Amino acid sequence: MKSKLDRVLENLEQIKKWKRMGATDEQICQQLGIKKTSWYKYIKENPEVADAIKYSVEGFVLDLRGELARQCFKRTLET
Repeated sequence: MKSKLDRVLENLEQIKKWKRMGATDEQICQQLGIKKTSWYKYIKENPEVADAIKYSVEGFVLDLRGELARQCFKRTLET
């Protein structure tokens, strides 16, 4: 039987996608069937998980900033 950590590690690419789309920790935990306390423990104790989350969230923020800039620029051109 696989551990919860194995489940997280096996789904790391999917977790990255979820984070990049703006999923909350609670939503990810629900999808993986784990508790938030376990989730935070895995992030704290596993650099691979922590790095994946960090870079995915940073990517999400950059995407969001880019979209906001595009919308502002578009409105500026329209006025």
